Amino acid sequence: MGESALASLAAPQPLPEDAILTILINDLARIDIDLVLILDDFHVIENPSIHEGISFLLDHMPESLHIVLSTRSDPPLRWRAFAPATGW
Repeated sequence: MGESALASLAAPQPLPEDAILTILINDLARIDIDLVLILDDFHVIENPSIHEGISFLLDHMPESLHIVLSTRSDPPLRWRAFAPATGW
């Protein structure tokens, strides 16, 4: 999984970021199990292109992918979900 996306990053003329993410998302969609991606200390990321890439992933991720974002401040993302007030 992810080998095509990684190869695209290493190419002399890399594909646009959203094309590489689309390749990765398609790889993830082919997996028959639920996956959890944990992104810890997200507040230290300041690069806007990374925030845009994560937003793209959140907008297009397969149903089998679950993302846990750990941060000390509100991330500059277009999409957010919060744990219910009754638990977690």
